[in-house]
Amino acid sequence: VAVSTHGRGIFMGNATKIVSSLSDVVPNLLKVSPNPFQKVISITFDKTFLTEVNILLFDINGKKIKEFKEKIIAANQKLDIDLSEVSVAGIYLLSVYDSSNHECIKTFKIIKE
Repeated sequence: VAVSTHGRGIFMGNATKIVSSLSDVVPNLLKVSPNPFQKVISITFDKTFLTEVNILLFDINGKKIKEFKEKIIAANQKLDIDLSEVSVAGIYLLSVYDSSNHECIKTFKIIKE
């Protein structure tokens, strides 16, 4: 990175990483529990990200089972997702998308007991 200072010279430095979207920083800041689940699963966001997220649940064959839209407004926000209508035990995929650019932030493999 080079920066001009209007007559006082040019300063140069190295940029280690440019963050352009939530998917660059969020994956390690999301957690789901419990896994395996029975009726409710919680997603915890460890930092504050003022954004809306879409949460999609897919079966193992890729069929969309359920979709939620939530607004993230606080640090350590915990979203409780009611999955009691999921009756078949097995493996599911829970994907979290940034609603502003429809980019997948993280996908979790979750197990219904």
